[in-house]
Amino acid sequence: MRKRRVPRLDAKGAIGSYDELMDVSVACPALWSRVLQIFGSAEKASRWLRTPLSELNDRTPEDVLVAGLGLDAVEAILDRIEYGVFS
Repeated sequence: MRKRRVPRLDAKGAIGSYDELMDVSVACPALWSRVLQIFGSAEKASRWLRTPLSELNDRTPEDVLVAGLGLDAVEAILDRIEYGVFS
């Protein structure tokens, strides 16, 4: 089965593939760095990015970022985790 290609312009104006978009470390390096710092390992960070969250209407942070719907929402959740606010 062929993977669907989703056009997207990167900072240099080049078009990336769906696989590149799914890789948060490539699509949003600053966000990836922050997630990695908060969770302490790439494995834990990746697991969190692929875990559905009620705050995102049971979507994963990765899905919301790829859809272009929620960088602010994901960053707000990370703020709460970082400061120990879980409600």
